[in-house]
Amino acid sequence: MEESGLFSVKVDLELQQSDDEQLDQLTRQLRQELLDIGVESAEYVHQGKAPEGSKAGLDPVVMGTLLVAVGPIIMTKLLEFLQSWAMRREGRTVKLNIQAADGASVQVEVPQTMSQAEIKRWLETVERVLSSAKKSPTPKVAP
Repeated sequence: MEESGLFSVKVDLELQQSDDEQLDQLTRQLRQELLDIGVESAEYVHQGKAPEGSKAGLDPVVMGTLLVAVGPIIMTKLLEFLQSWAMRREGRTVKLNIQAADGASVQVEVPQTMSQAEIKRWLETVERVLSSAKKSPTPKVAP
């Protein structure tokens, strides 16, 4: 993978049969778990200015979305963690937009069910596509 610099990973969560409160709670829990595995940072994505008439100083966040900074050594661990996190409960979908320091990017949907061999092949494919992404804009990797 990338030799130096951080990857920027936008993590979008989708949950079937959940409300905003559940999505917010899971996003907060996921953020803490990501920090626990050693990512450089995991921040909420802000949508800009608060709507007119809302409380001053509020900075609304995009529900279910985190922006994660991760070094190349932790990238595989991050992907493995997100795959196992998605498998914890049915109806969880995790979509990633991974961008390398040189601007190369790849979009990935984290599969929920895979064998260890399939996970290994999937991770290798993500790494290979990201390494060669400079040649084509924003490729997508299917499970």
